[in-house]
Amino acid sequence: MSITNYWFQLIWLLTVGMVLAISLPKKQEIVMGRIEERWQIAPAVLLVVPYILAATLRSDNFGDTYAYRSVFREAPSKIAALPLYLEGIKKDKGFSVLIVIIKALIGNSPILFFMFIATVQMLCMAFIYRKYSENYWMSIFVFVAGTDYMSWCHNGIRQFLAIAIIMAGFPLLLKRKYIPLIAIILLGATFHASALLMIPIIFIVQGKAWNKKSVLCILGCILILIFNIFFHLSFYNFLNVSLA
Repeated sequence: MSITNYWFQLIWLLTVGMVLAISLPKKQEIVMGRIEERWQIAPAVLLVVPYILAATLRSDNFGDTYAYRSVFREAPSKIAALPLYLEGIKKDKGFSVLIVIIKALIGNSPILFFMFIATVQMLCMAFIYRKYSENYWMSIFVFVAGTDYMSWCHNGIRQFLAIAIIMAGFPLLLKRKYIPLIAIILLGATFHASALLMIPIIFIVQGKAWNKKSVLCILGCILILIFNIFFHLSFYNFLNVSLA
């Protein structure tokens, strides 16, 4: 059973992960003004190492892996060629810049490219979960067993890289340091434009859970979704009638 096998990834969590969760001592940290018990950094990183390796060694048969591998191979290997290369990129140019920088540093190795991306993604998530989750093991388990890991780290790596960048700024959200946090979100948006949705969200989520602001936001999103579905159905019916 290889490390890229999904069953291995689950077995790792249920065996080694459980041993780490139960047997290793925790350390006390101040989290949001309270003293909490948290995993040590070393075992927290060890828990996600197989997932970094699995994302590094994955085959082209899953998701957009082949497309990302092709983009990396076709990108220039010299930073001097970056301006000309970006002229042909229409959106999310931050990811293209990163590809060229990585290729200039490590050469034309897709494996090292995937390893770098997976390491950034998993460590950003691991450090935030370790610090702020009451149950680090359960958080990682849900991420892997719920197939989010496969969907993001093996497929939508550009989108998840934007998410990882924003997750790294989570402490700024708690401290309400909006200017540096918005700067981080804008950086993430250069990898995937959907990150811009986080700018209003960082203000909406402030305060107690289910406050008026958050409830109105949820209701607004539901209404927009209903309107969007109704509009598309109406437009589809209109086309059918017009073309009949």
